[in-house]
Amino acid sequence: MPDSELALVLNEVRARIKQNGGRGLNEQNTKATLIEPVLRALRWNTEDVEEVVREYTSEKKGNPVDYGLLTSRQPRLFVEAKPLHAPMGDSKWATQIMSYAVVAGVTWMVLTNGDEYRIYNAHAKVPIEEKLWRAVKVSDATPIVEETLELLARDRLDENRIDGMWQAHFVDRKVKVALEDLLGGSGREHMIGLVRKRVPDLSPSEIRSSLRRCRPT
Repeated sequence: MPDSELALVLNEVRARIKQNGGRGLNEQNTKATLIEPVLRALRWNTEDVEEVVREYTSEKKGNPVDYGLLTSRQPRLFVEAKPLHAPMGDSKWATQIMSYAVVAGVTWMVLTNGDEYRIYNAHAKVPIEEKLWRAVKVSDATPIVEETLELLARDRLDENRIDGMWQAHFVDRKVKVALEDLLGGSGREHMIGLVRKRVPDLSPSEIRSSLRRCRPT
């Protein structure tokens, strides 16, 4: 099967990232050579100002976001760009883009330096650090990179695929926390009792040791 247009563009972007090495690129060059080619491969028309608005703001006095991506003239996705190799873990940047989204009523936000893409659900009713849905790096060259970015394509957003995946992620995370509590927290003794009913030949200490070795994934 031939590579998709997105796969081909990601290969080109990957080569540019490698070519620049540790030198980095300023924000404008990062946008032009790394980010906008990916947007076009995701079927966003970067030359149509009714679809891709640079320096988008929903209020005349509000701070602009680098890209507002619109369908039917309504903003669906915000993209905030940083220079290549800028550290994406800076919490002030995540807080900044959340404020953009709240004002505009936009659910999905992307923070990227052209290599790492961090995707946030701005309206999720969780602490800001838990709004991060997924982070991928183009330079990693793994299938999950293309699969994740494809969810940001214009037609995919209209299909709301990412919303369903977020819901599964949200539920899974809550279940994982509950399991971790049962395996190693306040619920461990209750779990030991449940296991002993199933396998009465094991002692509580043996079950307790086993639960310490268990980790939900």
